[in-house]
Amino acid sequence: MPKNIVLHTTPSVALVGRKNVGKSSLFNRLIEAKQALVSAVPGTTRDVGVGTSLWRGQLLTLLDTGGLDIVKKDEIELNVRKQALRAAKKAHVIVFVGDAQTGPLSTDVVLAKELRKSGKPVVLVVNKADSASMRRETGDEWKRLGFGSPIAVSAATGGGTGDMLDRVFEVLKDQDLPLENIEPMATIAMLGRPNVGKSSLLNALIGEERVIVSEVPHTTREPQDTLLFYDDKPILVVDTAGIRKRAHIGEGLESASVEKSLIAIKRADVVFLVLDVAAGIGAQDQHLAGLAIESGKGIVLVVNKWDTLTAKSTKTGDEMRADILAELPFLTWAPFAFVSAKTGTRVHTLLDIALKVKASRERVITEDELEDFNAKVVKPYLASRISHNKTLMGIKRKHAFSYGIRQTHQAPPKFMMVVKDKNFTDPSLTRFVENRLREYFDLVGTPVTVSYREIEK
Repeated sequence: MPKNIVLHTTPSVALVGRKNVGKSSLFNRLIEAKQALVSAVPGTTRDVGVGTSLWRGQLLTLLDTGGLDIVKKDEIELNVRKQALRAAKKAHVIVFVGDAQTGPLSTDVVLAKELRKSGKPVVLVVNKADSASMRRETGDEWKRLGFGSPIAVSAATGGGTGDMLDRVFEVLKDQDLPLENIEPMATIAMLGRPNVGKSSLLNALIGEERVIVSEVPHTTREPQDTLLFYDDKPILVVDTAGIRKRAHIGEGLESASVEKSLIAIKRADVVFLVLDVAAGIGAQDQHLAGLAIESGKGIVLVVNKWDTLTAKSTKTGDEMRADILAELPFLTWAPFAFVSAKTGTRVHTLLDIALKVKASRERVITEDELEDFNAKVVKPYLASRISHNKTLMGIKRKHAFSYGIRQTHQAPPKFMMVVKDKNFTDPSLTRFVENRLREYFDLVGTPVTVSYREIEK
């Protein structure tokens, strides 16, 4: 990890247990959001989900881990287990989640023995005790796990979760750890087709294996939030599930995870549209670019797997940029980053680019600046159009006139051009004004919209 990038840490609590005990449901209940996918399908959670819970004015980082059942000889299963154990090892407190409806199983006993070896404090919580009577009756049979009396909770109703958080803070009370609520300065969503390297890119950016990387398509199922500090600036990076063509999206988990990816885009300031340099640009890349533009977000075109190009020259980047823009002509204003998640090439430049794009997206331009722009750029252009073509759109004109431009919105910036006659306007004029606004005010990587208002002199 670069020296100027530091992962944010608050007291962390890892929810650990076997499959289908309701860890993700409990996670969602505690963070008060439907962030984690919840399904009856065993092994739904793969990566470690990260969220925050505010209790009695104090902030906790919650880690939702995959089910720690008996390991199958499967790459993803092995990685799920590896990620879950790593999260448990790093957490300040482990919440061992059991199932009140099944009681303690042999798998719970094995996991309890493994967690005791970690040396971490463990709070035993038994989920799915959905009635007050069940919560009263849950107890003695769980003591054999060696963690004392359990706290019976219901993720479905929220019952018992306050007692659980109180117990967690009792365990943490002797630890001198920061308890604060951090608002990110910028939120970045990584968007792309499956297997373009989004998860590898996040891991390369933060310098550790935060999310699972696999050749198996759609390994990432849930948006993964990572809060970091870059030169002391808090930035939230969200790794989203790869989105295939709609016709190829399966029902159930994949459809739900794609929906969550789209929600992640809506809460972002900047979208990293990750492209595979070896695969070229396809129709799905064009579709995803359209989604990012429609959402009004800043966009950075991140061309990954640069290391796979063997014959590179000083012109390769320019040639690749031209090829990509031939397929994405509506993104000529987006900055490019040619990177390799595998080798780390130029990954360190991404956050600087993102912060510049966010600043451009939120820029407020003064009336004096826009008056200067109108006088120096717009009016001479309008005059040149009339001098070359006295008749425009079938209507004879002696002259054309722009009374001025004003900014009507920020994030993204929108402008209204006040004109004498809207019949004079056309798409070429709109493109000219939008492009010149970007150049004149250095609006990097942000959509810019120009509309018109007609008034009499």
